[in-house]
Amino acid sequence: MAKKPKISTSKPDKKKVKKPAGIGLFYILSLFIIAGFFSVGSAVALALGMMPTYVLFAQKKTPLSRMRSQVVGLSNLAGVLPFVERLWDGQNISMELGSPLPWVIMYGAAALGYVLLYVGPMMAAISLQVMAGERIKKIARHRQKLIDEWGPEVAFREAKSTESPKS
Repeated sequence: MAKKPKISTSKPDKKKVKKPAGIGLFYILSLFIIAGFFSVGSAVALALGMMPTYVLFAQKKTPLSRMRSQVVGLSNLAGVLPFVERLWDGQNISMELGSPLPWVIMYGAAALGYVLLYVGPMMAAISLQVMAGERIKKIARHRQKLIDEWGPEVAFREAKSTESPKS
């Protein structure tokens, strides 16, 4: 008898290819460089105020985490930019960021991004249910018009059998 060939059960060696850091890191670094040209205080405010966004960037990259980082990052940026603008106008960084109110606003804006991530799908589901209900009502009204116009025999017509009787 012939011997069966051995089938290799080991996985082939895959070379680990280092993935680039991505466009997001490029945008973050360029934002810091541009802010640093205006004032060091604005770069510090951006670095410390955008911490919730950095945490999301550090997580494992999946399509869902990318969307999360965009939503939270943009809402966080909306909370940080008013204070960065004040620092560009010549305000003292210790006077501007020394009180807890700016930090509550910055991190609160990021929290609002998380709330949008939580509430958004529920609101979309509710609106889709309402739209589907309205569509069902519209189809029912159209069906009733057809019944009024053509008579009740078009309402529930039984399918006729196309098979020939057995002989």
